[in-house]
Amino acid sequence: NDFCTVFIDNIFIYFKNLLEYNVHVHNITSYILYFYVYAINLEKCKFYVTKIEFLEFIILREEILVNLKKLLEIYN
Repeated sequence: NDFCTVFIDNIFIYFKNLLEYNVHVHNITSYILYFYVYAINLEKCKFYVTKIEFLEFIILREEILVNLKKLLEIYN
């Protein structure tokens, strides 16, 4: 069961319900803190979100959209 994706220093955690999400967050943060004590920047963390903007995309629970605003910034 895949429940996360890592891209450079970003970790995206997928969940069907809050209990599952909490278990995944606990497991991932425990692993990071065990092997990389200083690696979690809490100021950068976002928890319990169902929509996030990442690179040129808007990631929603059911779909991934292109963020036209970001694309226009790139082209201009």
